[in-house]
Amino acid sequence: MRILKIMLVFLVLCVASTFSISCGSGSDAIAVTEDRVETVQRGDLTVDITAVGNLALSLTEDLTFEISGTVEGVSVEEGVNRRDEYQRNQGGRGETPDD
Repeated sequence: MRILKIMLVFLVLCVASTFSISCGSGSDAIAVTEDRVETVQRGDLTVDITAVGNLALSLTEDLTFEISGTVEGVSVEEGVNRRDEYQRNQGGRGETPDD
């Protein structure tokens, strides 16, 4: 029981000292900013990340269709505007899909 009281007093003192240090007066502090101009070069930015775990897709959509069947493939190309592609498939009637 005596050890528990000593540990409790020690914990209270640690919390109080941490609070007093982190919440100091601060009014005497002067903010110092430094402006610098740096020259940069275009290049590749490489970041290596090593981790262990599971990946989960953060955006999912539930798709429903009026007919049954199996999708055999989805044609996508880099840089193709989906509105242009939609108009091309609609025969250029000027309709656009909702955003």
